Amino acid sequence: MEIISKKTSKSPEITFDNGDISIVGRSYIEDSVAFYKPLKQLMEAYDGHHLRLIVYLDFFNTSSSKCLLELFRIVERACTDGRDASIVWKYQAVNSDMCEAGEDYHDLLPDVPFEFVSVE
Repeated sequence: MEIISKKTSKSPEITFDNGDISIVGRSYIEDSVAFYKPLKQLMEAYDGHHLRLIVYLDFFNTSSSKCLLELFRIVERACTDGRDASIVWKYQAVNSDMCEAGEDYHDLLPDVPFEFVSVE
């Protein structure tokens, strides 16, 4: 497993392991574009058949949401190319706002397989 970014109070931990990419924590970074750029480049360059983006955030700001959508679009292109690509959206059961945020992304990307996981 490769750690792309270590978790801080304002940024998530990002890991990459054989096509599984995890984004876990909080994401309210001032320069989200710069923060997510290495991950975006990694995802665009990755040519394996399996690509799964696992997102488990308890909070993200507007600029992070735009970056997440860009990452989701990469997953969408992988699906279009016939690859085994999907998004897993995890959220705390008590945080309905995060569940709704995932549903909003799914509405924007209806052709991408989404799995919603409620965590107690």
